Amino acid sequence: MVSSMDTSALLALSDAYTAQTGLSEATLSNKVTGTHAGLFRRIRNGGSCRVDTLQKVVRWFDRNWPEDLEWPEGVIRPSVAQSRGAA
Repeated sequence: MVSSMDTSALLALSDAYTAQTGLSEATLSNKVTGTHAGLFRRIRNGGSCRVDTLQKVVRWFDRNWPEDLEWPEGVIRPSVAQSRGAA
């Protein structure tokens, strides 16, 4: 579930997504949060974020992940975890 994730998961998602799409980290951060262009930079520099922000960002990645990009290993994908729990 999303609550078991930490900020390192956000960085893994951000790194993979920006490498695939060519977006800058700041542009991606603003696109994902709508207001926090420095979110990933702050986390990369040792900062943190609120749990609700973490959950919002992971859900955004889950819904908007490119089909041709593998989800980072070791990062729980909410839609996959939910479908396994429903089975």
